[in-house]
Amino acid sequence: MKMKKLVALISAGVLCLSMSMTAFATEVEDKDPSPQDPPKTEKPVDPPKTDEEIRKEMEKEYNEGLTVVEAVWFSSELEYDVMPGYLSDAKKDLTEEQYKEVVDTLSDPEKIEEVIKAACNLPNDVQCALMKTGDIRYGEYDENGNWIDKPIPAGGIDIQVSVGSASEQGLKNGDSIYVLHYVNGRWEVLEGIVELYGDDARVTVHFTSLSPVAYVKVTSNGKVVPYNAKGEPVTPVKTKSPRTGE
Repeated sequence: MKMKKLVALISAGVLCLSMSMTAFATEVEDKDPSPQDPPKTEKPVDPPKTDEEIRKEMEKEYNEGLTVVEAVWFSSELEYDVMPGYLSDAKKDLTEEQYKEVVDTLSDPEKIEEVIKAACNLPNDVQCALMKTGDIRYGEYDENGNWIDKPIPAGGIDIQVSVGSASEQGLKNGDSIYVLHYVNGRWEVLEGIVELYGDDARVTVHFTSLSPVAYVKVTSNGKVVPYNAKGEPVTPVKTKSPRTGE
């Protein structure tokens, strides 16, 4: 009899404990977890760009854009090859100040115009359009695939560069292109002559040295201005009379 009561009490205790655990679990499940706000993060503010960073971005536009010299032609009688390159390829041959001057000049149409007007007779109302720029080199690759510069032959060489579509650029056979050439720390302006191969406009220039170059189309009233170096006036450019100033 006592054993039956003991078993009954144990069973009742187990049942009560089981019910209380189920109720506690249900209560916990019914409660929504308290929401936690995500940590606040402030968006970092980019510091202003330095002049050097701006210049590098501008250089990248020239180096990766359509203005880069991409195709060249030259005489098969030359001992070595002519290779077009990026403007930045000239860094190893220029001081930091010189390279900065090259990039700054070619990134500013007004500075380009100043360089040309210092060397050539131009009308006052001209527009200068930069067509191609880069660093043209003369030499060969060694057995390891490294480019080796070679001296230009005595008397110089003629190099032909494609400047794009003749119809899009408004160019015809015989038109002049002003070629800015940076040599010995200064700009010189060479004459380039347009030759058409279908719609491909190519400009031939005679170089006696190679370094950064830029091909510029100069127009006035929508017409290409003929190359006219100072001291060698040609029509239709008007020059002032040394006596009357007219």
